[in-house]
Amino acid sequence: MKRFLRDNGLGLAFGLLFLASLVGQAFAGNPPSTPTGSPTAVTRSGSGST
Repeated sequence: MKRFLRDNGLGLAFGLLFLASLVGQAFAGNPPSTPTGSPTAVTRSGSGST
């Protein structure tokens, strides 16, 4: 077991970091996105008219 950890320590460390980042992203989630086809910004049409 000691030899396995010594020989594969770097790969195990990066694997644990990868899994920790996946768990963190799962808890953080994604922000809600806008529905398809809806504008992301409201623009005024014309110049100077209200």
